[in-house]
Amino acid sequence: MRKFPLWFLILSVLFLPFSAGCNKPKTPEEKIAKHKQALKKNPGNAEDHYQIGALYLALRNYPEAMDHLKDAIRLKSNHALAHRDLGVAHYYLKQYKEAGKWLKKAFAMKPEDASVLNSLGGATIALGRNEDAVVYLKAALKRGNEHIETYNNLGVAYANLGQYDNAMEQWKKALETDPNRAETHNNIAVVQEKLGRTKEAIGEYKKTLELDPKHLMAHYNLGALYIKDGQLEQAAGELKAALKIDPNDAQTRAALGLVYMRMTKPDDALREFGKALQINPSDPPTLKAMGTLQKELGETRASIDALERAINLKPDYADAYYQLGMVYDSISNGNKAIVNTAIARKLFLDKKDEASSENARKNLDMFYTKYSLGPNDFKNIVMPTVTQGTAGTP
Repeated sequence: MRKFPLWFLILSVLFLPFSAGCNKPKTPEEKIAKHKQALKKNPGNAEDHYQIGALYLALRNYPEAMDHLKDAIRLKSNHALAHRDLGVAHYYLKQYKEAGKWLKKAFAMKPEDASVLNSLGGATIALGRNEDAVVYLKAALKRGNEHIETYNNLGVAYANLGQYDNAMEQWKKALETDPNRAETHNNIAVVQEKLGRTKEAIGEYKKTLELDPKHLMAHYNLGALYIKDGQLEQAAGELKAALKIDPNDAQTRAALGLVYMRMTKPDDALREFGKALQINPSDPPTLKAMGTLQKELGETRASIDALERAINLKPDYADAYYQLGMVYDSISNGNKAIVNTAIARKLFLDKKDEASSENARKNLDMFYTKYSLGPNDFKNIVMPTVTQGTAGTP
């Protein structure tokens, strides 16, 4: 069961206020219209383009924001805030490398701007460079950026490094600033769960949802925790709540499919797996789950197709090889049953998964006997490129 990553934040977009006046526009849309009117008179004004870009960014209209921010940079190449906000736009579009590129340029132009460091820390976390993120975020704090976002993000970086005490310390500081920040409570819950503190984790997830009933990650994570605890009805309820928030979240649909699978509701499970794969056709765990269920339903050809697709996408997917071996055994194809099970066993051994490796070994022994074959008949099995060694000898 996969989990959402810890939730990390980028500082709210900042844009310059308008001068006071009786005709001062009040809504972002009115402000955008005012700046667009100004651009008709002076299309080369970089600041008007920047303000429009920042406003669109605040409205989460990222493509429009990026167009105007790029225009601002084209007209004024040293516009640090435009570089910063363009990086933020790329971040929200999950284009993390581009985000880091523009944020680094902003920092080079305006190193005293601690908000750039915080945003750069967030983008760096997304790239998996948590040690670098700690450096950026600590620097932001030294520059006086003691915002809840900075403490929250620093906690995430520490948690990703396995430094849970340091993470909790940062989140405690964040909650001292704002005890009602849902994202921070969700992060605390994730770490409490990792530490085996199930009761405390459930309490924090529920606190998150009390503060923000539409917090997708908290619904998902609480659902995943209920699955692990065997509370399938509660798990289904949380995952359905998550799907009401975002019906197109493939990971949540796949998780709900797993719940239905465990509840022996194969039609419902197949429906959710199918919807998940429509959204993300290249997700190995969902393909493996779909193939496993199809195997149990006797849909052999469809099962083989799904499992082979999972393996093509993830060549070291031991569970998929194991299930594929069982499918081939169900149609009395002994050679392919043994080859796939032998590969699965080697991959399980590489991952130090002794229990799964032992199950694969037992299956191999059974297949050798059933098909009157032995290890010597399979000395030249070609292993996936991600592993080394032979798989023929149990």
